[in-house]
Amino acid sequence: MLGFIKERNHDGATDNEIQRALLMSGNTERPRRIELLRMGCIMASGQTRPTSKGRQAAVWMYVIDMPEGARP
Repeated sequence: MLGFIKERNHDGATDNEIQRALLMSGNTERPRRIELLRMGCIMASGQTRPTSKGRQAAVWMYVIDMPEGARP
């Protein structure tokens, strides 16, 4: 997941975009995203984009490289 967000560069990714790209359910993706957020690997960009249902969703951006072997 971190690799996907990193690859998105300055575009970042919403939860919905991550779920679709990585074929994950929301119940699987969100806890992993929260872990990355708490570890300081990603952050909310302050931007939003519409979801497939038309709601606005936070865009998550890559922040840092984690040490080798420390990736969740």
